[in-house]
Amino acid sequence: MYKVCILAAGKNNRIKYSELVNNALLPVGHKATISRIIEKFPKDIEIVIPLGYKAQQVKDYLAITHPDRLITYVEIDNWEGPGSGPGYSLLSCKPHLNCPFIFTSCDTLVAEDIPKPTQNWIGIAPVKNSKNFCISEVVNDRVIKFFDKFETEILLQVCLDYKTILDNAFIGMAGINNHKEFWQGLEESKSELIQNELQVSNGLRTLIEHKLEAIPFTWYDTGNQNSYEITCINFSKNKVLPKINEFIYFENNKVIKYFANPKSAEDRVKRANLLKNIVPEITISKPHFYAYEMIEGKMLSDTYNQETFKNLLKKQREKLWKEIELSEEQKIKFKILCNNFMEHKTKNRIKDFYLRTGIQDEEETINGVRVPTMASLLDRVNWENLSEGIPVLFHGDFQPENIIIKNNQDSVLIDWRQNFGGILEYGDLYYDFAKLEHALIINAEIIRRNEFFVKKRGNIINYNYLAKGNLLTFRKIFHNFIKDNNYDLYKVRLLGALHFPNIAPLHHTPYNIFLYYLGKLMLFEILEEKNETNRTTTKTISDRNNSIFTSSTT
Repeated sequence: MYKVCILAAGKNNRIKYSELVNNALLPVGHKATISRIIEKFPKDIEIVIPLGYKAQQVKDYLAITHPDRLITYVEIDNWEGPGSGPGYSLLSCKPHLNCPFIFTSCDTLVAEDIPKPTQNWIGIAPVKNSKNFCISEVVNDRVIKFFDKFETEILLQVCLDYKTILDNAFIGMAGINNHKEFWQGLEESKSELIQNELQVSNGLRTLIEHKLEAIPFTWYDTGNQNSYEITCINFSKNKVLPKINEFIYFENNKVIKYFANPKSAEDRVKRANLLKNIVPEITISKPHFYAYEMIEGKMLSDTYNQETFKNLLKKQREKLWKEIELSEEQKIKFKILCNNFMEHKTKNRIKDFYLRTGIQDEEETINGVRVPTMASLLDRVNWENLSEGIPVLFHGDFQPENIIIKNNQDSVLIDWRQNFGGILEYGDLYYDFAKLEHALIINAEIIRRNEFFVKKRGNIINYNYLAKGNLLTFRKIFHNFIKDNNYDLYKVRLLGALHFPNIAPLHHTPYNIFLYYLGKLMLFEILEEKNETNRTTTKTISDRNNSIFTSSTT
């Protein structure tokens, strides 16, 4: 029997998520990297995991996702200072690894099956630059030497075969059969640091004389931003990278949500109790996580039955959108919160968009229409009216991909918002309406499939996109629902248009640019409609007044 050690103690500063999460929890597709590694090994194999940075997050995640696995955790006292490193973490695990074992970095994924440590081996793969890697010299599939973190120019001069040397980068995964010799070599060289860290190559060198095989792997690296993004694309058609502070995993028929801010997870759990029988029942919760059972059904965006959508709206009006009575003090506070959401948040987000993209606010021609500056458009918005919200239980992200339809009738809402400006018990009905309005126009599938186009040349902008026919039909039904229930359709359309530039800075380029200009043109056209209506109304009243005046003087 052998064991497996997954090195997960350090903090990885080469990836933008590192401040918030342990690298082992980075999602690849809808699984964490550490889950993908664990699932490579039989269930009766003991897993040893050295932990340091964000250790409790890893423990909590694995308690939710792999409660049936035998896992031993080793707390690493020095996981980021001088003398730390993968060699130090591994050496700290020695009391649990006095047998043949496999060790791997938590940011190493491979496509192939992983061989047992019945002999000594290391995993290798090609790289373009040797500076950040341990490179092995290989002859007849056997390692004869290591070059750890050599500059490529120097490596090519000192190696035996400069044509193939870069094909032999150590991927951070190895099988150790001669474990006593390995530990002895690592112990004896623990003062020999490379880039201020103790590397595992110090122990691997000892195994060269005991035959150390080099095994090529298809290697997926999640250890830096660029390689992580490439890995995500290789493992999933979904090209959308996770939000920087929120991940989702699908494991063992469970949906697991991670939040960098534990208060967000806590509030979501509390709101799940308030939204009982509307959202899934939370089965497990930890400070940064909660989980619920996978729901059988299909997303509303993949539903074509119009009656299903009509019934959905009717049921939500009875349950989710039933107006809540507020005290006078609560009404005042609620209006302020609505104004913060509608006006201040939108304006701040648009400023953020300009900072992120370098785009200036100016008059532009969008799809052939001359549109004034965004600032002038925002000045024309009646923010007072938009701040007159209707307090309801609310969902907070009521859009087709967050609505699961079961048996063409029943619905379950997922990914509810944790609060409305800090309030858990209620939020604005029009906020839900605006979310639905914008998502019936632009479905999230267009991001994943890149089914949109935007081109900016100076102040000339053209964009186009594909829309789902069923959602456009649902939008007409939704507008009829708004009118039939005496809600303000103009307000819903205006908030929907404002939502596009509002969320633009949260997304990647060029999708953020597309959202901004789509929203700007829509906002202009809706405001112009209102002006046209006002002009027509004013003219009618004026004509009537003139008519009355004339008749009275005749």
